[in-house]
Amino acid sequence: MLAGKISLVHRILKSLHRTLKFWVQGDEIDDYLGLDMEEFYTSRNVAQFEIIARNEYTRSEVKNPVDCSLFYLALRKKTVLQGLWRMASWNREQGATLKLLANNFDDPRWRTTALKNAYALLSKRRFCAAYAAAFFLLADRLQDAVNVCLNQLKDLQLAIAIARVYEGDQGPVLKKLLEDEVLAIATQEGNRWLASWAFWMLRRRDMAVRALITPVSTLLEPPASPDLKSRSFLTDDPALVVLYSQLRQKTLQTLRGASKVTPKVEWEFVLHNARLYDRMGCDLLGLDLGESEL
Repeated sequence: MLAGKISLVHRILKSLHRTLKFWVQGDEIDDYLGLDMEEFYTSRNVAQFEIIARNEYTRSEVKNPVDCSLFYLALRKKTVLQGLWRMASWNREQGATLKLLANNFDDPRWRTTALKNAYALLSKRRFCAAYAAAFFLLADRLQDAVNVCLNQLKDLQLAIAIARVYEGDQGPVLKKLLEDEVLAIATQEGNRWLASWAFWMLRRRDMAVRALITPVSTLLEPPASPDLKSRSFLTDDPALVVLYSQLRQKTLQTLRGASKVTPKVEWEFVLHNARLYDRMGCDLLGLDLGESEL
């Protein structure tokens, strides 16, 4: 049974950078990180974020525009949000909100008004934080919206998703988020998957390959001190070999990164993961590593 599951994972990982999966469960957005960078900012993929926005709006019997405001404003679809508010006749804030949304937020005066609303909401209880982030976006303050996601909502994935939709993959806010938050977490936890993804998003394809084998802490500038958790055996994942073999031949940059990994280190990486497979009762997969993956 276990061998069959790992064999399935083995095949799935081969298409990792060609696969897009969205799974909405409660307030969490999972697997939003799996989308390939070059494919993200297209009408088809932005439509996936619209699905999340609609799910947030329809998940309760009382359809409240407040629940999906952050998502539609991240998509820069204020008119859709206005339409939802027109149907919310039961909400006592309907009139004031429609009057506010009718203004031109390219005007500094109305951006200031949106900021005031955002800070007022932040001063209230935690459940207002997502709505506050929406008003920050209305004021074109993406960094502030991201900070709310990180500090008040404690939701890194939501922060990443909003940054990608709002400014695209080459924006300064996303870059800062990847460098300051994502890589820091990857280093602390010894999460090679996350580190490789972050470097890939930063267009450091060479580092994305090296992060799968080399300790993540040594790849940062300046090098960081690894957390004890990052050295735990629980961070070992034999499926990393599959991703490594797929990425290292993908582009000239990834090939350059792989060339900085010595044959000795590479072979030790293979042997270590082969032993992991053996311990898991998947000795045939372990034997296959040396023959087919590297």
